[in-house]
Amino acid sequence: MTNRRRSILKSAIYLLAAVVLFVMGPPFGKAVLRTFTSDSTIRDWRAEFDRLDQIFPRVHSNEERRLEIIYKMRQRGIRIDEGVDESIDHNNTPYTMCVRVWRQWNELFGR
Repeated sequence: MTNRRRSILKSAIYLLAAVVLFVMGPPFGKAVLRTFTSDSTIRDWRAEFDRLDQIFPRVHSNEERRLEIIYKMRQRGIRIDEGVDESIDHNNTPYTMCVRVWRQWNELFGR
């Protein structure tokens, strides 16, 4: 019986560690990336994004660079040109919480 309890306890600890990693991984990763990216680089990216965002008409090469900058900024936790459904951010159900965490993982990996 003690082996069974020990096995259940071990599984519960692994599950808890996985949940903590799932929830806390993206903010930690973004903080690390932000720490290793200098403020001057972030200012340059923001200035280039603003310049590319104001150019009309939008050329494919400029649009690719603009999206690349958005991805880099999101990876570091800096929100630009969000364009997502805000109703997800204002509801606290298990589904919306999972969607928010999933978005954070996508942002961390630059998607």
